[in-house]
Amino acid sequence: MILVNSNEGKREGADSYEEMLKHAEVQQYKMPYVVDVNSTLANIFGAKTTPHVFLLNTEMELVYMGSIDNIWDKERKADIPYLKTAMTELASNKKIKTSTTSPKG
Repeated sequence: MILVNSNEGKREGADSYEEMLKHAEVQQYKMPYVVDVNSTLANIFGAKTTPHVFLLNTEMELVYMGSIDNIWDKERKADIPYLKTAMTELASNKKIKTSTTSPKG
């Protein structure tokens, strides 16, 4: 897993590389955090918002893309951890039931 900041418009203050590194350390993230300087990677994947998640399998095939979860939806009846579910299904060699959701930041 890798965290990529492709948002050229928000690289100051709380979204600066230095602050995001601090946040990653406080949250005890085990994955690297990098900056996509010219948004090249984001453009290749077609990222629409921050965050916009792209989950690849071991063959580097895209198996899930969209939101981390649905906590942005004020009308939700229950929390749905889209990414966690997709990762669990992928790790269990199961078909990913929900492979696409709307990216919301």
